[in-house]
Amino acid sequence: MRLSLHFTILVSLITMTLSGCFLPQENDDDFEPPPPPAAAQFVHQNPEMGAVEVLFDGEFVTTVAYGGVSPAVALPQGEGAFSFRLSGAPSAFFETELYNLEARVYTFALVAESLASDKVLDLTDATPAPEEGQHWLRFLNLSDVDSGTLFRGTDELIVLPLDDNPSAFIAVESAAATQVSLSATNGAPLAIEMGIELPSGGSSILILSGSQEGNVAIQAIVLDAERLTLVEPGAEVMTEE
Repeated sequence: MRLSLHFTILVSLITMTLSGCFLPQENDDDFEPPPPPAAAQFVHQNPEMGAVEVLFDGEFVTTVAYGGVSPAVALPQGEGAFSFRLSGAPSAFFETELYNLEARVYTFALVAESLASDKVLDLTDATPAPEEGQHWLRFLNLSDVDSGTLFRGTDELIVLPLDDNPSAFIAVESAAATQVSLSATNGAPLAIEMGIELPSGGSSILILSGSQEGNVAIQAIVLDAERLTLVEPGAEVMTEE
């Protein structure tokens, strides 16, 4: 009887020891979260177009209206092409090259033919490596302002006209919120935007739009997948004019 009891205890101890080897480890240093999905966002600044539907590999993704920026749409990694058609039209007016989507943000702007003959500008250039305490910015001028200066607070950011449109990336100091303004060559203020976020280690594109005779707008478009709230393809997310 005593031998049997000792054997039972020994078996139980061995079982508990082996089971402990396979218990989930909450503090497993080797654990890595899965990579974010691919994401795509669309900027509509072509006044000659109404709402535009976006498809990927023939499947409906989202709709974006003039003057709007679509929420970032989550897309599975894989191969396909983006196509663009006027809302309700039977066929696309433009289809991109074939993409093998990776875990990054793909950004496209619908623009006037004077800026891109196909009326779609691909803004998906790779951003420089992130660094603590700084933010990467590039600029896209879709307004009719052809001369002036962009300021961050009182510090000069960049002078119009841009050498390249869109510009190359420049590094700026990160900030939770900052003011960006545009002044004409004679110093007259053309636009002021408060509260623009420039998070540490992030990247954005700063877009100028509108008319100098009317209202010029400044808008920052986030280019970092981990900073975006993603929606599912086909969600009712059309932005209003």
